Amino acid sequence: MEEINAEIGILGLIGIYTGHSNDHDINFIFAGKIIKGEPVANKDEINDIDCYSADEILHLPDEQILNPDKLKMVIAAHRSEKLISFDCIEEDIYPQES
Repeated sequence: MEEINAEIGILGLIGIYTGHSNDHDINFIFAGKIIKGEPVANKDEINDIDCYSADEILHLPDEQILNPDKLKMVIAAHRSEKLISFDCIEEDIYPQES
Protein backbone atom coordinates (compact mmCIF):
# COMPACT_ATOMS: atom_id res chain seq x y z
CA MET A 1 0.00 0.00 0.00
CA GLU A 2 2.76 2.37 1.01
CA GLU A 3 4.85 1.96 -2.15
CA ILE A 4 2.16 1.71 -4.85
CA ASN A 5 -0.94 3.33 -3.31
CA ALA A 6 -3.03 0.20 -3.87
CA GLU A 7 -4.24 -2.57 -1.60
CA ILE A 8 -3.13 -6.04 -2.67
CA GLY A 9 -4.73 -9.29 -1.52
CA ILE A 10 -2.28 -12.20 -1.28
CA LEU A 11 -3.62 -15.38 -2.90
CA GLY A 12 -0.75 -17.72 -2.00
CA LEU A 13 2.95 -18.37 -2.27
CA ILE A 14 4.22 -19.19 -5.76
CA GLY A 15 7.63 -20.30 -4.52
CA ILE A 16 10.90 -19.50 -2.81
CA TYR A 17 13.83 -18.86 -5.13
CA THR A 18 17.51 -18.39 -4.38
CA GLY A 19 20.22 -16.71 -6.37
CA HIS A 20 23.74 -15.42 -6.18
CA SER A 21 24.85 -11.90 -6.92
CA ASN A 22 27.08 -9.89 -4.64
CA ASP A 23 24.97 -11.35 -1.85
CA HIS A 24 23.05 -14.59 -1.56
CA ASP A 25 19.44 -13.73 -2.47
CA ILE A 26 16.29 -15.43 -1.26
CA ASN A 27 13.08 -14.31 -2.96
CA PHE A 28 9.64 -15.17 -1.62
CA ILE A 29 7.28 -14.76 -4.60
CA PHE A 30 3.54 -14.38 -3.95
CA ALA A 31 0.49 -14.31 -6.20
CA GLY A 32 -1.87 -11.46 -5.48
CA LYS A 33 -4.59 -9.30 -6.89
CA ILE A 34 -5.45 -5.64 -6.60
CA ILE A 35 -8.31 -5.19 -4.13
CA LYS A 36 -8.50 -1.42 -4.02
CA GLY A 37 -6.85 1.44 -5.91
CA GLU A 38 -4.68 1.70 -8.99
CA PRO A 39 -0.91 1.04 -8.79
CA VAL A 40 0.86 4.41 -8.86
CA ALA A 41 4.40 4.90 -7.59
CA ASN A 42 4.62 6.75 -4.29
CA LYS A 43 7.69 8.82 -5.20
CA ASP A 44 8.70 9.02 -1.52
CA GLU A 45 9.09 5.23 -1.50
CA ILE A 46 9.97 4.03 -5.05
CA ASN A 47 11.01 5.63 -8.35
CA ASP A 48 8.46 4.05 -10.65
CA ILE A 49 6.12 1.13 -11.24
CA ASP A 50 4.99 -0.69 -14.38
CA CYS A 51 2.53 -3.54 -14.70
CA TYR A 52 2.94 -6.31 -17.28
CA SER A 53 1.08 -9.48 -18.07
CA ALA A 54 3.03 -12.74 -17.99
CA ASP A 55 2.91 -12.89 -21.79
CA GLU A 56 4.28 -9.35 -22.08
CA ILE A 57 7.14 -10.22 -19.71
CA LEU A 58 8.01 -13.36 -21.68
CA HIS A 59 8.33 -11.26 -24.84
CA LEU A 60 10.67 -8.66 -23.31
CA PRO A 61 14.32 -8.89 -24.34
CA ASP A 62 16.39 -10.62 -21.65
CA GLU A 63 18.53 -7.47 -21.33
CA GLN A 64 15.50 -5.62 -19.91
CA ILE A 65 14.95 -8.16 -17.11
CA LEU A 66 17.08 -8.36 -13.98
CA ASN A 67 17.07 -12.17 -13.87
CA PRO A 68 15.24 -13.56 -16.91
CA ASP A 69 15.77 -17.25 -16.13
CA LYS A 70 14.38 -16.90 -12.61
CA LEU A 71 11.45 -14.81 -13.84
CA LYS A 72 10.56 -17.45 -16.46
CA MET A 73 10.60 -20.11 -13.71
CA VAL A 74 8.28 -17.96 -11.57
CA ILE A 75 5.85 -17.45 -14.46
CA ALA A 76 5.80 -21.20 -15.23
CA ALA A 77 5.16 -21.98 -11.55
CA HIS A 78 2.37 -19.39 -11.40
CA ARG A 79 0.74 -20.78 -14.52
CA SER A 80 0.73 -24.27 -12.99
CA GLU A 81 -1.81 -22.83 -10.49
CA LYS A 82 -0.24 -24.80 -7.62
CA LEU A 83 0.00 -22.06 -5.03
CA ILE A 84 1.39 -22.95 -1.63
CA SER A 85 -1.24 -22.39 1.03
CA PHE A 86 -0.54 -20.27 4.09
CA ASP A 87 -1.71 -23.24 6.16
CA CYS A 88 1.96 -24.24 6.38
CA ILE A 89 2.66 -21.18 8.55
CA GLU A 90 2.27 -21.97 12.23
CA GLU A 91 1.56 -19.44 14.94
CA ASP A 92 4.22 -18.89 17.58
CA ILE A 93 3.92 -21.94 19.84
CA TYR A 94 6.21 -20.64 22.58
CA PRO A 95 4.52 -19.17 25.66
CA GLN A 96 4.85 -15.45 26.13
CA GLU A 97 7.03 -14.47 29.05
CA SER A 98 5.41 -12.04 31.50
